Amino acid sequence: MGDSDVASSLYNGAGDVWRARVGAIFGTSGATQLFSGSTEMDKNGHQYNQRDMRMSMQLGSLSAGIDAPWGTGLSLLVPYAALQYDDWLTDASGKPTRANDFGDTEVRIRQNVLQPFGLKQPAGWLKIPRIFAVMGVAIPNNGAYSTDAIHDLSISRGSWWIIEELEAHFDLPANFGVSLTGGMRQALDYANSGTPDPNGIGWGNEYRGSIAGRYMLDMPVLEGVANYFVPKRLFFMVNGEYLYRAMATAVEGDAPRSPFADSGSQTVSVTPTLMIGYNDAWSLTGSARVPIYRFVNGIQPVQYTSWFFGLNWAWSSTPKAPALGKSALAGQAPTTPEIEKLLVPGKVTLIDYWATWCEPCGRLGVKLEHELPAKPGVALARVDATAWEAEDWAKFLPGAPGIPVLDIYDAAGKLIVRLQGDDCFGYATYLPGEPTSTR
Repeated sequence: MGDSDVASSLYNGAGDVWRARVGAIFGTSGATQLFSGSTEMDKNGHQYNQRDMRMSMQLGSLSAGIDAPWGTGLSLLVPYAALQYDDWLTDASGKPTRANDFGDTEVRIRQNVLQPFGLKQPAGWLKIPRIFAVMGVAIPNNGAYSTDAIHDLSISRGSWWIIEELEAHFDLPANFGVSLTGGMRQALDYANSGTPDPNGIGWGNEYRGSIAGRYMLDMPVLEGVANYFVPKRLFFMVNGEYLYRAMATAVEGDAPRSPFADSGSQTVSVTPTLMIGYNDAWSLTGSARVPIYRFVNGIQPVQYTSWFFGLNWAWSSTPKAPALGKSALAGQAPTTPEIEKLLVPGKVTLIDYWATWCEPCGRLGVKLEHELPAKPGVALARVDATAWEAEDWAKFLPGAPGIPVLDIYDAAGKLIVRLQGDDCFGYATYLPGEPTSTR
């Protein structure tokens, strides 16, 4: 009934650290198809009453993944679903036809194809995209798949599939981004035998293409108890997708294998998603997949709007700076010649300490490069701490527990304030009121 893991592309940060994630998703959906039969009982005790062939689905799935520092990731998706026909089709006991079972388990391995080259991001708003090549496999459960969509319900499609995908993620100014995805699925064998094909149905290839726009809104950090209930960031995404499913093949009686009439489809859908991030570990997602164009061959369930809600947990092995010595004090000049050279005489200077393994650093950098050009009295200098050793932390950021760190110096070269973590995103509070700009 569709891919429920709509939040999987929301966080695709750079590598350089170990990352792990676990998610639980609940979805509800349904389908309908006009059936032209008359009111009668068939030999299996199913009754037709000329109502729409309506069915409903409740889906629960668990997802897990791990990403390595060299840009390789492994993910797992295990769905469990309950399907049933609504009212119109019953068995001999008068109970609706239903099925509860595991769906196809999906395992994917993905690689950031540019990360091994160690490319440096250029200055300005145009950034090098993150490009991922994905290979995977869908593993069927033990249930047989029947081509008789009227009488039988099946959650697994009864055959092994290979998954091939290519993703490109573009980061734009002001926390905007665009993602492009394309791929195909190909059945590796015939489905388990069912009706009418005792040799197993042969699924056609599936082709999928999508484009998504996204925006992340950083929220103010509140002190006290409210900080546990107010989100730190909101993430909005709208994904448009085209899905083409080629016709399947089947063997009926003594006839040779031929296209199966009740198979094959085209769908265009739009999926808006909202993610609420309470901290760097926990987030909630909500989305709706809305079909805007649907075409199917023959008698098939046609899916309508689906709703998904998820709870996600993430962990990162982001290195922490050793706590050595005393931190910088307001009113003082820089203590190292390297930092002193970065200050621009007569301007307020922001010193941004960042690293490629620091996800908040990337968002902060985009924000600064987008907002500061409108401020001619302000200069920006960035210090790359990606490969720092303990002595570097002791020299440049003594006492800082981690990054991002943003030092703001006044026009005379004296430190106004040192901001750390989420406080860096409120840097504008400490800038002078006159117009300002980027160096």
